[in-house]
Amino acid sequence: KTSSTTSRMSPRNNDDQCNQPYKILNDAWRKIKFNPSGASPCHEQCERNLLTGWYRFKEPAGLKLPITPPASFGTDCDVCQTDASAWIKEKKDPILGEGVIDINICFAWGNNECRL
Repeated sequence: KTSSTTSRMSPRNNDDQCNQPYKILNDAWRKIKFNPSGASPCHEQCERNLLTGWYRFKEPAGLKLPITPPASFGTDCDVCQTDASAWIKEKKDPILGEGVIDINICFAWGNNECRL
C-alpha cells in the first residue's frame, strides 16, 4: 500500500522537477531487510501497478533506494518481502545542489542482479 499523501518540496535549484507533487512511500515492508531463504511467513509485496511519477521514501520505509544490489536475492521474500529488489545502477546517490541526474533502476530478480 502506498501512502496517498501528496506534497511539494521547496525549490532549491529552480528546476521545475523540484516543484512537482510527489507521493510518500512509507510502508515498513519497503525497508531493506534480508532474510536468508526468505521471510517466514512470506507476505509478498509487488508494485506492478505503481504509476509513473515522483515518490519520496520516509520512515519506516527507509529514506532512499539502495545503490548496490542486495547481497543475496532470488528466493521468495528474501529481501523486502518481494522477489525483485530495486537499486540504483549508477551506484551513487544524488547530491543536493548537483542538479538533475539521470539514473537507471535495476531489479535484482531470479539469477540477474540488474534487470532493467
